[in-house]
Order: sequence, then C-alpha cells, then structure tokens
Amino acid sequence: MMCYFFPPIHSVGTYRSVGFAQHLQELGWTPTVLSVTKTRIPWERSTAPVPDGVDIVRATELPLHGASAFYDAVLNKVFRFVGARTTPGFLGLSDWVPDPQVAWLSRRAAMRLARQSDCVYVSCSPFSAAVTGAIVARRCRKPLVLDFRDPWQGDGPQRRFERWAIERADALILNTPRAMTAYADRFPRLASRMVVIPNGFDGAVEPRPAVRRTGTFTIMHVGEFYGSRRPDTLLEVLADLNLPDVEFVQVGPALDSFDRFSSRLRFRHHRTVPREDALALMRSASLLYLKLHSDTVYAPFAVPAKTYEYLSSGVPVLAECWPGDASNLIRDYGIDAEIVAPDQRDQLRTAVERAYLRRRDPVGGVHPLFIERYNRRALTVRLAAVLDAVVTGREPGALTWP
Repeated sequence: MMCYFFPPIHSVGTYRSVGFAQHLQELGWTPTVLSVTKTRIPWERSTAPVPDGVDIVRATELPLHGASAFYDAVLNKVFRFVGARTTPGFLGLSDWVPDPQVAWLSRRAAMRLARQSDCVYVSCSPFSAAVTGAIVARRCRKPLVLDFRDPWQGDGPQRRFERWAIERADALILNTPRAMTAYADRFPRLASRMVVIPNGFDGAVEPRPAVRRTGTFTIMHVGEFYGSRRPDTLLEVLADLNLPDVEFVQVGPALDSFDRFSSRLRFRHHRTVPREDALALMRSASLLYLKLHSDTVYAPFAVPAKTYEYLSSGVPVLAECWPGDASNLIRDYGIDAEIVAPDQRDQLRTAVERAYLRRRDPVGGVHPLFIERYNRRALTVRLAAVLDAVVTGREPGALTWP
C-alpha cells in the first residue's frame, strides 16, 4: 500500500488509508504500508497517532516544495524587474512533473516490497505516486490498484500523466458515483476496471433517534475555509437576524472575515484540535455547517471527508452546495438537513430560521442505512473484493454502488 498520507501526518486523506490497512487484516490480506519519512508539505501537521499492528516502511522525500517556492519567488521578482506582468507558463513545475511529491524517493522501497506482495495499491493524492506505482507494478508484474480518493484535477501535461497511469491500472477506485461516471466517459474502454468506494466514517456508530437540544443554538464548522469555500454569506445572514442565543463556532484555522463580524455575532474559535476532540465537538453542536466550492469543474462530485463524519454525528447539517454527490448524500441520509445553493442569502436565511424554530424539538439522528453502507469496515470489504478480483485476473467493474 503506497500511502504518502499516513500517520503521523494529520490530513483528511490519512484516515481512509489507516482504516483500510487495519480492516484488511480481518479479510485475508496482510498490508505493508509504504509512506514518507517526513512530509515536506509545509501546511501538513504530523500529530496523528501511528496505528499499532500495521507494518510500515518509510522513504525519504526531498524538499522540492521549498525549492519550487523559492524558484517561483525569484522568477517572479526577475519578471517584475523587467516589466513583465506574468511568468511564461512553460516554466511551471506542473508542466514537468505531476506534483512536488515526485521527490518522494519511494521507488526503490516500492520495488522491494512489490516483489514480496501479491498486489500494489496506491492511494492518491499525491498523484505522482500513481506514476511510480504503475512503473513498479509493471516491472514486478503485479496487479495495480489506483485509489483516487479525489479526482486528478490537472490540465495539459497532467492529463498525459493521468492517462498513462490509468491505462496501466488493473482497477481504478473512485470516491463518488459521479466521479466514476466522469472517468468512465473519458476512458470508456477501461470502464469495467472502475469501481466506487466512497469515503466513510471510522469507529462504532449506532442508529440514534432524534435528540432534543437545549441552551445556545450553535452553528459549527469543522475544518478549513479557503478559496470559494467561505462562510461570509452565512455570517451576513446571522448578523442580520441578530438572534441573541445563536453562536457560530469554528473548529480549525480562523478566517479574516471573522473580524468583520465579531461585533455583530457571537463567535467561538477552537484552533486545530485532535481528531477525537473534533468529533466530540461536532456532537455538541445544534447545526453542522458545510460549504463546498462552487467554481470548479469537479464541484458536482466533490464530497469532503467531513461530510461523512457530520452525518455520523447525528447532528442536522446545513449545506451550501450545488446539486451533485454531496447534496445527494446529505439528502438521502441527513435527517432534518438543510441544503441550499451556495451564497444565496434568501435561501440561507430561510434555512437558518427553520432550523432555529425547531431548536427545542427532537431533531437529527443517524440513518441506519448510512451506518450500514458507509462504515469503514464495510468499505474495506469492497476494497478486499477489488484486490481479490485483480489478483485472479478479473475486472472489478461489476461491483456497483450502493
């Protein structure tokens, strides 16, 4: 299992691989994880506990992230000095390599481990690992499973890297139904190799009925805001409503717009906390807020990993998202959920008022079908079926979802 994102790296991509590695051992597979010794991604933290009972081998990564940033800074200064407005695109790093993690020196260790294994599984991103995994599997004559827990969002030269790796895979795992449809449309000849295994939740979750909550009405967001994924429209609505017992809680990095609303809203901010603490905070909220990007081609099939944790908490969800896999998931399994189009003030106001009016009523709960389909062990059963198929020369495309 080539998993760059693995503890102690604390990242949204980490826990999918950890859950798979742990549960595969119950299903007749013995995983060996190849990960990085120390991540060079500057914003990633290394605070996640390393799981017991998983054989982990680590390989060094060279500091290409830092070198690339330094190169870009120097190049920008040079071009500004000579009066140019932009730098020429052909000098960009993404024109030459899939991503900076190409400097993860994993090939030698991967070759050694692949010779001792029945299958090569690669968790992507980083997508450079897909290229390395394809080379290794081909040279060692082992079946290759690529797990795109997010789509490969590349253009130009990136599309060539992507096609090259996918054409050499015995199975391609996509994380949502629409992602699979999109890839099957692009690679129709390879559609029978594709299967959906969504992200899910870890731990034991029982079907829970609606709960009556008292006290402050807490709207909570867990995670990071960036790009078009900002809460400004919701904050404007809350400020206009001026409800005295409503509080907005951010668990994760702060946002500059919080200062603009601090005099008109009750705020509570928890800096990034351990995952178990974040899950406990989710369960204490009145409403869990989710904002999806609205300006990318991948928006219809983007489902943030925290969506599954939100739904497993039993707390109603307020989601700003366009129709797509995320809205379908929340509509099908989110009890008392509110779904609105991004940045629509009137829709947001109505949704918040509706949730606020039933704040003393029993609301929320965990859907039993959600637990059955999206717990990590059930998803690992699907992964084991894919591995069983490729090592016996079968194509896994008959595994439909759900």
